[in-house]
Amino acid sequence: MPTIVNVENQEVDLVTVEVPIPGQQGPRGPAGASSSSYTHTQVSALQVWAVTHMLGRFPGGVYVVDADGNENEGIITHISINAMTITFYEAVAGTAYVS
Repeated sequence: MPTIVNVENQEVDLVTVEVPIPGQQGPRGPAGASSSSYTHTQVSALQVWAVTHMLGRFPGGVYVVDADGNENEGIITHISINAMTITFYEAVAGTAYVS
């Protein structure tokens, strides 16, 4: 039940607000997905690129451009959570952006 008091000849309602007191911190949760990325530069033209990214996870995306800056498509094969191969129709030099 609110208490009514007189403040400068005006009536106002006082409201009680309960503020919780923080308790102990809980245990640490599991590690989340890494937001890091890796850039692989392939200087010599090869049909199969071996990419060791060391991200500790299977990447969600791989974007490849050739040495002239043109987007290129290849077949991604995940070897492990830290490595993959990219296989192209023909030998290509360029850059793979792994995220």
